[in-house]
Amino acid sequence: RSADTATYDLYAVQESSASTNVAGAVDGGTEAAAGQKLVRTASLTLRTTAFETGLENVQALLDSLGGYVENLYEYGDVESGDTRTASLSMRVPSENLDAFLDGMEGVGRVTDRSESVTDMTVQYTDNQTRLETLYAKRERLNQLMAQAQEVSDLIELETAVADTQYEIERYETSQRDIDRRVDMSAVNVTLLEESPAQSATAEDIGLELHQKTVARGAAIHIQLCHVDAGVLFHG
Repeated sequence: RSADTATYDLYAVQESSASTNVAGAVDGGTEAAAGQKLVRTASLTLRTTAFETGLENVQALLDSLGGYVENLYEYGDVESGDTRTASLSMRVPSENLDAFLDGMEGVGRVTDRSESVTDMTVQYTDNQTRLETLYAKRERLNQLMAQAQEVSDLIELETAVADTQYEIERYETSQRDIDRRVDMSAVNVTLLEESPAQSATAEDIGLELHQKTVARGAAIHIQLCHVDAGVLFHG
């Protein structure tokens, strides 16, 4: 066969793959509706006077829920009187994320907590549709290679197969990464050591704020009672 014939066959493969793409998009949309791909992340900052115990408790809680530490960075010299800090990057099974975050309340005093959710459903569905198209294209190219007789045709087809395989692996890697992020939530925890004096000061400030809030609420209540009494009196 001529090179023009081989080129024509490659265009035919692309057209056939495009038809498969339409069908795959329908199936992908159905699959997306059945289950979203939600990536949850969380960040916590805790303070504690029992730094080593707190770090051990974080690890124990993580182990009990099937998670693991990706990175741990600890700094601060206790012998020099410096307070210590530990920064942990962890992965927690998504179904156990709430239990982990609630359990951290018992490790130390939580001073900051944030959570976020990223919906990866559309990207995941698009990737899957592209993969189905590429799988069909690779199969058709392999069929053409089995039928090819000219060396030039084989070279052209082998190049097309290699390019297609590269694209397949790229999308498969992306899918695995999304699955991992959906299944295992990323959690960043910063554990700060504080002295008993610092802890007592924080508790005193918290108590003072609480007392002021209660007093303010009582004052508002009294004012409202006076207003109601005035209305009744004038009425």
